[in-house]
Amino acid sequence: MTKREPQILGPVSGRFFELCNREYAVLVSEVTMSPLYAVERLTPAQMKGADQITRSHVEFGEDYRLPVEVRATSYSFSQSGWDRGHLAAAADFGSKAAQDESFLLSNVVPQSPKVNRGVFADIERAVRHIAHKSTTHVVTGPLYLGAPRYLSNTSIAIPSNLYKAVYSPQAGMVGVYVVGNGDDETYSVLSVDEFTRLSGIDVFPTLPDDVRAYKALPKPFSREVAY
Repeated sequence: MTKREPQILGPVSGRFFELCNREYAVLVSEVTMSPLYAVERLTPAQMKGADQITRSHVEFGEDYRLPVEVRATSYSFSQSGWDRGHLAAAADFGSKAAQDESFLLSNVVPQSPKVNRGVFADIERAVRHIAHKSTTHVVTGPLYLGAPRYLSNTSIAIPSNLYKAVYSPQAGMVGVYVVGNGDDETYSVLSVDEFTRLSGIDVFPTLPDDVRAYKALPKPFSREVAY
């Protein structure tokens, strides 16, 4: 990660762990025992590679780069009623090895099954549609607004909301999708500035002021588009 990485504004507590993978990076929090965000740079070449990969079943796995006290396990989500929701989506990546890395539990937060398999998957497809045509910067993460909730018998925090921030200068696309993490599949699109005020996270700290105040993103896609 570099100075272009997202900035968490205000006081923070606990340790943080930056983990870099083939095609994405995450910042994991000791406090939430899960990633605070995943960062991706998606390109048309990457999307072409992803389209050619036959998806196969991959088991979620522990990330042994993390200390054991911060590490989610395959049992953490067992019978919890929550999905193991990717931040960086497996279908974003242009190699089988990179797709397999997306199943590390350091890339996962508890997500409502309805949202994970519904509107958030549709948002992921919309972002891939942009990236098929131009390089696209993506930051995905959880928000923790209101009273904290945790998976049963764990210290893994359950997000109140999920977001996916997008910046594709050639496509003229910028903004942040925000969804609740419950049974309601409605979503909002915020400008980067609006999202920073809501969340205390500056997802794209180097953007000029006029771009930060602008928002233009496509509606979520209910199915993949053939290219």
